[in-house]
Amino acid sequence: MGLAVGFALAAGVGLAVLLNALTLRSLRKLTRAARRIRGGGLRSPVPRSGPVELRAVGTALNDMRVGVREAREQLLAANEALAAQAAASAAGLSAATGELAMMHGVVAAIARDPGTDARAAVDGLLCLEWVDRVRDARGR
Repeated sequence: MGLAVGFALAAGVGLAVLLNALTLRSLRKLTRAARRIRGGGLRSPVPRSGPVELRAVGTALNDMRVGVREAREQLLAANEALAAQAAASAAGLSAATGELAMMHGVVAAIARDPGTDARAAVDGLLCLEWVDRVRDARGR
């Protein structure tokens, strides 16, 4: 009977060591996957192996990886759209600045010489782009 107990004890210890090794291997895989995700590696799936509990953690970590990747892609797309809007706004501001500078020049000329021909001043203002937009808006 002592031999049977010793054999059962050795088998139990061997099984415990094997299960421990499998569990540690699964935990190491999950740890590597978490570090990869933290570093921006969002393409590769998270391994799901080992005991049921560790497979559940792997599934949850993989779901998180997919969610982070999708959110990142949405943010990148939104950034591109905002950059395009900013470029268009900058171009519009540049054109408006040029028109304001021309208006300032016409007004300054009138202020310097009150005898300035009013028609020349009006012609100077009418060549500005915004005047065409105002006319178009009014249907003229």
